[in-house]
Amino acid sequence: MIYQMAARVRFFNPTPILRIKRSGFSSGTIGVGTTRVPTKHRYHGVSNLPMPPVDKRIWDVFMSQWRLPSLTVALEFELFDVIESHRNQGENGLTIDQIADHLEVENNNGVRALMESLNAQSFLLKTGQGSQARFQCTEESRTFLTRKSPDYYWGNMLLSKDGTCNRHQVLKDAILKQEVIGAAQEWESGELSIERAKELTSAFHSHSLPSAMGAAACYPLDGVSHLLDIGGGSGCYSASFVKENEGLHATVMDLPSVCTVTAETYFANAGEDEKERLHILPRDMFQDPWPSDDEYDAIFMSNILHDWSFETCQELVQKSFNSLPAGGGRLILHEILLDSNHATAAYLSIHMAVYTRGQQFYFEELKTMMEEAGFVNVNAICTHGYYSIVSGEKP
Repeated sequence: MIYQMAARVRFFNPTPILRIKRSGFSSGTIGVGTTRVPTKHRYHGVSNLPMPPVDKRIWDVFMSQWRLPSLTVALEFELFDVIESHRNQGENGLTIDQIADHLEVENNNGVRALMESLNAQSFLLKTGQGSQARFQCTEESRTFLTRKSPDYYWGNMLLSKDGTCNRHQVLKDAILKQEVIGAAQEWESGELSIERAKELTSAFHSHSLPSAMGAAACYPLDGVSHLLDIGGGSGCYSASFVKENEGLHATVMDLPSVCTVTAETYFANAGEDEKERLHILPRDMFQDPWPSDDEYDAIFMSNILHDWSFETCQELVQKSFNSLPAGGGRLILHEILLDSNHATAAYLSIHMAVYTRGQQFYFEELKTMMEEAGFVNVNAICTHGYYSIVSGEKP
């Protein structure tokens, strides 16, 4: 879930902005360094939804708030100097764990996000993937951002009072102290007032609605009769899938206060047919048992896993597997993947480190989680803007 956005509540505008009329598959890729992960786009017939324009530029501007702080924090940590000193000793770059050890931090989520953002900005060069990935200085950072360089003047400029900003300290605290400033503790406790639920749900709805329409138009739910939307908030994904798939039922499972807001504010504005097929299930995904009566043949989670640690995410994926019926039960994850190697995805990972306990993922990381839980046929498709869906089946 993403913070700092607010907008007036909007459900579905009956006037189409763009009508999609395509069929079949078109090939595409999500880049992972030198590796390419095959993906596919699928538009199934004429979309029933008014398709919004792609909102990548808005994402770019919003996430650019972390562009300068990621560099100034790296300078204060003397990361470029540390990496260069190891290069001079014959070491071919440092891993995220080595940087975390240098900073004396146990949780490396923030370090990982910082290193990925510096790589996306071409201040560092990344080789390899996962825990074995190594980061080296580029010629530009070696020349202008290491203190022993005679041309270090950029470092002095960037670390001056005029160069740093309030985001600098926030990011620094997130990395060194694991201090988060979002709603993670409220979600963990399961305690969210109605007023707070209204505030958060409105904010998440504003940035989720375009990608919800795109996801429903691009990802077919053939053979799915009832979708369980974990942490579904305003229900815009459930509503979009229901509107796009005739006969589909969808249930939003969220904290009781959020479900109250969803029912009274968002589902109340749905069409009569959609209202009959939209449901709520007040339940805490951490403390309450998940449905296990085979009522739901697909589980959907959008912007949920990126709020939490790898260990917590593995638990949520395992709970999904245990709740789904054997023989085709489907888990559908909707996230902005790091595979694009785009700076916006890397900045979003910093955003998650600051506001939650999480990070953005690579496709292979989500694939591994799902396969370890027992899912098979795990694949990814691009949907709307920077978003992708990663899905798998329970055999």
